[in-house]
Amino acid sequence: MLEAPSSRRTTCPDKRESVHRNETNIWSLMLSTGYLTFAERYIPYEETKLRLPNEEIRHLFIEEVDNWFADMAESADRTPLFSAIWNGKDEELSKILTAYLRKTISYYDYSESYYHAFTAWLVASSGYRVMSNRESGNGRPDLIIADADTGKAAIFEFKRSKKADDMEYDAKKALGQIQAMDYRSGLREYDSIICYGVAFFQKTALAISGQ
Repeated sequence: MLEAPSSRRTTCPDKRESVHRNETNIWSLMLSTGYLTFAERYIPYEETKLRLPNEEIRHLFIEEVDNWFADMAESADRTPLFSAIWNGKDEELSKILTAYLRKTISYYDYSESYYHAFTAWLVASSGYRVMSNRESGNGRPDLIIADADTGKAAIFEFKRSKKADDMEYDAKKALGQIQAMDYRSGLREYDSIICYGVAFFQKTALAISGQ
C-alpha cells in the first residue's frame, strides 16, 4: 500500500480554525475523515507516517493529484524552466523551482520522493524524453531529460535537506554523486550533457550545475 506524505502533527484541526489557514490541517482533516490512516504508531507532536487505507481511495487520490499536477503544468509557461535547464542557469532554475513549490498545497515536510515526483511532473509532456530512475553508468540517476533533436541531455540528482543551511552542501553532494556514479556514460549518444544537483528544503530549491 502506498504511503502518503508524512506530517509532523497529525492531530485533528481545531474547529475554530479554518482548514485553509494551515496546511497541516489538510492532512489532519483527511485523517479524521478516514481518507488517511496511520502507517505506524502515533506519537503526538512527532513525525508520523500516514497511508491510504484501501485501493478505492488510493485510485481517487492518484487521480486527483494527477489532475492537479496536469492542470498546473498545462497552465504554466515552462519556457523559462527549460531555458534555464538547457543553458546551465542554475540560479534561475533554483528560483523557478522555488516559485512552483510555493504554488502547491504541499506540507513543509515532504520526502525526497515527493520532490522527485514534483520535478518529474514539471518536465513531463514537454516534448522531451523524460526518464526517471533509469539505469545509467553505475547506478540510477533520479531524473534525465533528453532532446534528441539538439543532442542535449540533462541529469538530475535530488536531495532533501534537513535545514536551509544544508542546502548548498546537499546540492553539491548530489552533483558529486552524478560524477562518482558515472551517470553520464549511459548517455553517450548525446553531444552535450549538463548535470544538476538539486537540494530541497520545505518550499525552497537550490540547484547547482556541472558538466
